[in-house]
Amino acid sequence: PMAQPAAAKAPAPVPAAPGLATMALLPRSQWLGLLHLDSIRERNKPIAPPTKPDAAPFFLPTTKGLAGDAVFDLDAGDDDDDDDEEDGEKEKASRILTNKGVHGGDVESTLLRLIRLGAAQLAEAEEQQLADAKKGIRPGDTTTKKKAAQKKGIQKRLYGAFETSHAIDSATDFYKQVTTHLRGKGPSGLDAEIRAIGPWDAATMTDDEAVELEDTLDFFAREIPSGRNFELLNALLAHFLRVHGSAIRERESLRMRAETVRAAARRQWQNVDVLLQEVRCALGFFGGQHGQ
Repeated sequence: PMAQPAAAKAPAPVPAAPGLATMALLPRSQWLGLLHLDSIRERNKPIAPPTKPDAAPFFLPTTKGLAGDAVFDLDAGDDDDDDDEEDGEKEKASRILTNKGVHGGDVESTLLRLIRLGAAQLAEAEEQQLADAKKGIRPGDTTTKKKAAQKKGIQKRLYGAFETSHAIDSATDFYKQVTTHLRGKGPSGLDAEIRAIGPWDAATMTDDEAVELEDTLDFFAREIPSGRNFELLNALLAHFLRVHGSAIRERESLRMRAETVRAAARRQWQNVDVLLQEVRCALGFFGGQHGQ
């Protein structure tokens, strides 16, 4: 297998504040290539299909005769046809085993398995918070506050910032295994992971395939507001909607979840756009003053 770049093996950067947009720091081609995957494949297509040479070498099947000399076996062609039919049956059976839903097997992809594992951990944490709330226990650790109180000045602020960052990473990153898995994939690998989820055809979508799309949309709705892997998640979301958009339109439950993801992505982008607008205004102001 191809060696992963050092950036893909490194852990994802932790946001310095809750919801702060934080880049994945992956190679630009790893996520940008996913947005232009069709054009890249079209560009890499061969200019002309391979042509069969005019005088291709061939071999006639032979058998050993009674006198020890070679005799042509004219019935060997029929065996070859039988072999071709057997290969065709094996290929057909292989496709049946790898497809899902009405077409055959129901093998769960690695991405879907990790998404559901993270969702289970999230549900367990929410149940624990609800139980703590009934007991009157407030969320948060008082140990951090006590340690920060022992510091002074800038040390106190820095300590509190780093502890908050660590708490954000450890307490809310339920989909860490999912993002770690995705960070190690190239554009083609990410495309294969996205297409392995949901139906092959929106017209024949089953309930189980719709649940797969619901789980994936819930992952995006949870992970995008966190700010982690900002550019990677937005590229994945764009490709996911391009591949499964027609299937999402078929179910009301999927449309509702897609609307939740849309609202989360819009809020996150508005936060980034406001900061960029402030920078643009500052650069325009100082640039104008410098010109005078």
